[in-house]
Amino acid sequence: MSQLGNTDTDARTAAGGAGRPVLGGVFIASQVLALNVIGLFSTAFIIRRLGPLQFGQWATAAALASAHLLITNAGLRTMFVRDVARRPERAPELLASQLAVRLALGGGAALSTLAMSILLHYPPVVVACAAVGGVWILVSVIASTFGDLLQSLERFGSYSATAFASGAAVTASSVLAVFLGCGPIGLSIAYLVAPAVSAFLCWRTVRSHIDVRVQWDGARARSLLREARLVGFNQVAASARDRAEALLVPRLAGLEAFGIFSAGVMFGDRLANVPDAVCTAFYPRIARAAHASIGVPLEQIVARMLSVGLAASLPFAIVSTYLANSLSAILLPDAHETCRVIIQISVWSVPLLAGSFGMSFALQAAGDHERVARSGLRATAASLAVSGALIAGFGIYGASCAVVARPVAVMVGLWSPFKRRFPRVVGSLPFARIFVASTVLVGVCLLGEGGSLWTALPFAAVGVTAYATTLFGSGVFSVAALMRLLTTASPKVPVHIES
Repeated sequence: MSQLGNTDTDARTAAGGAGRPVLGGVFIASQVLALNVIGLFSTAFIIRRLGPLQFGQWATAAALASAHLLITNAGLRTMFVRDVARRPERAPELLASQLAVRLALGGGAALSTLAMSILLHYPPVVVACAAVGGVWILVSVIASTFGDLLQSLERFGSYSATAFASGAAVTASSVLAVFLGCGPIGLSIAYLVAPAVSAFLCWRTVRSHIDVRVQWDGARARSLLREARLVGFNQVAASARDRAEALLVPRLAGLEAFGIFSAGVMFGDRLANVPDAVCTAFYPRIARAAHASIGVPLEQIVARMLSVGLAASLPFAIVSTYLANSLSAILLPDAHETCRVIIQISVWSVPLLAGSFGMSFALQAAGDHERVARSGLRATAASLAVSGALIAGFGIYGASCAVVARPVAVMVGLWSPFKRRFPRVVGSLPFARIFVASTVLVGVCLLGEGGSLWTALPFAAVGVTAYATTLFGSGVFSVAALMRLLTTASPKVPVHIES
């Protein structure tokens, strides 16, 4: 028997902020931001070496594979994390079933990726990249399932260290592939390194706590899929919504324009991991609070999650807007003005995602996943119509606006159910004080306007420091409240996991 022991005790001794939602969010977001800093220059090298056309070819296949990866989810990940958070003693059984079902779905997704690339009459190089993408899907299924288990047990340190290692490995391998002149196909193969490293490291961590196995049970698989079907439909639809630009821009504006668009929205896409990290870290605690009705009141936890997510996301949007001119010149010197506008528009999706992610995660963790799914399906229909119209009318600039419109559509759809489930949360959020802190950051950044990247960065650093100081000074966060958020959860019963 491998024993995690009493969760209250183990959470204090486990590495990496186990049981601490804010600290967990910091771990997850920090590794993402560290990789973004490393990846900025490597990505600039890749884009400049490949050029807009070849980068667009790779990005088209990558977007297609990414869209199909969600088929392997089918709502299962949301339910899996929630169920393990509520009943960790059943983790081995839940993991065995989850692996079996998702691997079966992964095989179908891989075949569909290749078939779609052929049916859409993409060039042979894109089809070859899509074939590699099918392998990437299968390996990613294994990695993400193990990662979900670590998150649900709030072992954020292990999860974040693994994510950083896999990100660093894929950065090195992708730069090497492009340097050696392997082109889009070589770059696709290099990207297999990330899920492979992640799967191996997560497997090593998970097997030290529970017995890892794959167990196919037809009846159990049908039950899982039936329970998650509405969530799954919504997530597949949301994938089409979130990747509408990636699917429409190559057809309507061409592969080269899509390469420019992909370079510009890269910052918003990567920074979206910040609000996602915050919500991911809070999700298990919200699920337990809603299930057991113990500890900190549910609405208080939800309000903290939304406050932290918004406060953490806003400075990244402001600083990215401020640095957009310098960043676009590094990425695409020949198209830097277009790239600059795309960055400055699309990056504002990040603070909006703090709201849409937070509302969705809170409702799902509280058991209202079907209500979230129905609302999401309606938001997807509206968002797809808006995206198509914007892209057709304004090209890649319209596509950038569509990126910002997506989380707005989700929040509008979730507003009524969220207010009914958490009636006091919105009124308790410190919007005005966060706005004041943001104004301070903007003012400092404006002092360095027009300088080079190396001149602008110190102003950005000073501005972020002033922003954080203003948040604490105005009482948005206090040291006492922060310490409470860093404390462990306190489940009612000890947790024992058989292996």
